Amino acid sequence: MISRIKTNLIKYFFFGNSITDDGYLRLAYLVGRFIVFLPLSLCATLVLGVYSIFRPVKIFMLRCDRSKISFIVEDLEVALRIETHNTKISGTKPALLFAVLDCDSPNRAFTAMYGRVLPFLDNDRPFFRGIIRYTLPILRIERRYLARRQSENQMIIWSKSPPTLAFTDSERKQGIDLERSLLPNANKPFVCIALPEKS
Repeated sequence: MISRIKTNLIKYFFFGNSITDDGYLRLAYLVGRFIVFLPLSLCATLVLGVYSIFRPVKIFMLRCDRSKISFIVEDLEVALRIETHNTKISGTKPALLFAVLDCDSPNRAFTAMYGRVLPFLDNDRPFFRGIIRYTLPILRIERRYLARRQSENQMIIWSKSPPTLAFTDSERKQGIDLERSLLPNANKPFVCIALPEKS
C-alpha cells in the first residue's frame, strides 16, 4: 500500500498525470527493449531461418490480456492438437514450436508441463523470450498470434484429438499416494477444495 502511494506521488509530482504505465514511460520501455533484443533476434532469425529449410519453425504468440490457465488451454492446446493433426495428414516433419507468453505464468507447475512439449517462454525466461518474440518470419519461420475463437472445423479436430499433456509415472504415483492419504475410504462422500496458488 505504502509503495503504491509513493509510486503514485512520484508520478504526479515528477511526471504529471499524462504519463502512466500505459503512456510514454511504457512506450520508452518497449522501444528500449526492442533495441536491446533486435541484434540478438536478428542472429536467431538467421539461425532459425537456415534451420527452417529442413524443418518448419512456428512461434505461437499467446494472448496476455489476463494471465489465466483457461486462456492458455483454449489457445495453445487447440493449436498444438491441430498442428499434430495436420502433421499426420501431410506426413511432413513436425515443426519446431515455441510458445511465447508475454506476462507472468498463471501456474508454474502447469506451464512446466507444457515445457515438456515445447519451449514455453514466459516471465520465468524473459531473456530467451525476448529473443524469440522479435524473430522475423522469413523462409519457413511463422509467427502466429493465436486466435481467441477457433473455427468449427478446428474445434472438431480439437475435440477428437488426444490431449497434448500427460502425467509422468512418478506424478501418477504422487497423485495416488495423495488420494490415499486424503481419502482412506473412497466410498465416502468428500469435498474438493482448490487453492489458487501459483505453486
